Amino acid sequence: MTVELLGGGKASDDHIKLLEHALGKKLPSAYIDFVSTYDGAKPTSHYIEAEGFEPEEIDVVQFIPVADIKRR
Repeated sequence: MTVELLGGGKASDDHIKLLEHALGKKLPSAYIDFVSTYDGAKPTSHYIEAEGFEPEEIDVVQFIPVADIKRR
């Protein structure tokens, strides 16, 4: 399944480092690659296929920009 992503941009290196510091872990390179292009993007389809789930169970409206992620 291919999902087109609209908008988004590059997460700053500073925001990525702040998130890694808050989590106490290094982020996976695949995630850093993703947010280097699609940070805050919105998918054209809100339903994304994932193994073990029905498409209607996964509703993604927008990917949270790295700068907006807070540690809980």
